[in-house]
Amino acid sequence: MKMRVLIVTFWIGLFFGFLFLPSLKNLLYPAHGINILAWPDMVDFETVSKFEKETGIKVNVSYYENNEELYARLRLTRGEGYDLMTITDNAVNYLREQNFLKKVDKSKLSFWSEIDNHFTGHYFDPNNDYSIPYNWDLYGLGVSNEYLKEKKPKPSWSLIFDESIAPRVSMIEDSYDAVSIAAQYLYGSIENLTEDKLQGITKLLIKQKKWVEAYTDLRADYFLSLGICPVMIGQSAYIYRANKSDDEEDEKPKENEFSFLIPQEGGFFMIDSLVIPAQSTKEDYVYKFINYLYQEDQVKGFYENFGYLPVMKKLLHSVNLDYINEPLDEILKPEKFAKFSPLKRELPASRISKLWIEVKSY
Repeated sequence: MKMRVLIVTFWIGLFFGFLFLPSLKNLLYPAHGINILAWPDMVDFETVSKFEKETGIKVNVSYYENNEELYARLRLTRGEGYDLMTITDNAVNYLREQNFLKKVDKSKLSFWSEIDNHFTGHYFDPNNDYSIPYNWDLYGLGVSNEYLKEKKPKPSWSLIFDESIAPRVSMIEDSYDAVSIAAQYLYGSIENLTEDKLQGITKLLIKQKKWVEAYTDLRADYFLSLGICPVMIGQSAYIYRANKSDDEEDEKPKENEFSFLIPQEGGFFMIDSLVIPAQSTKEDYVYKFINYLYQEDQVKGFYENFGYLPVMKKLLHSVNLDYINEPLDEILKPEKFAKFSPLKRELPASRISKLWIEVKSY
């Protein structure tokens, strides 16, 4: 019995130690350190290392895997111990409403005027009072080019919802995003999802289960690269990395093996932003690090390593996007860009959870 109590106490201590780790790090670096909470692949260690050498400011990076983990950490700590975070657009909306974020002082940003206005002024922060656009990406379909040549399918969400077109697919794991994609396919919009529409979405996702190889968010390109699935749902950055990895193996550039398709029913976009937690007391160091991240060579390096699209006007138009089925100028036309939807999270979590449980348990 005593051993069981000790084991339980150990795991509880480990859990809370993990949550409050940033506060402990602040004790170690009280004057010359900042703590960052980020998605995986959102902070380049080479950039961090260069910044530390040039400035003497220590940068500690912690990671989270999904928004639910992010919210749990912040609810328990109120954001204490964190100085900077990278978060998605819908998380900005939530954290702004919960007063977790500090207002951004744009006068301290040397690059603000260089940000393309496609990525400012969105629903989650209309005046960008609390968020700084960091990078953006498209959500759509990753497809094997060999499969494209053989089947010649239309760029449509039917590629994942019609078994006769693609017999094995990689489907998104995030329940909110899965519902949004199904709604776009069935109804042409993610707005005004009535109970009848949600029932239709549930039926579609249950039917689709028969040919879903895997539900995954971050590793969809794995199933595509190995030829397990000819079609996947994911971000354009995943396709960039799949093609880049293929080049590196052969030690010389070659034609893209995979393409990213924007569905004709309408695709999605997402913006990752930098935000400053309300509890941070190290703004001078934080702004110095932010300005460093937006230097031209750092932005270029970040895109080359991870494939997330830059928000800076000049650099955005300098990257090679030949793996996407539409040219950038076409995508950014006002009438075209307006058809892309942000992946909002407006439905009650309880309703989405009920729907997803019904799909997964069928």
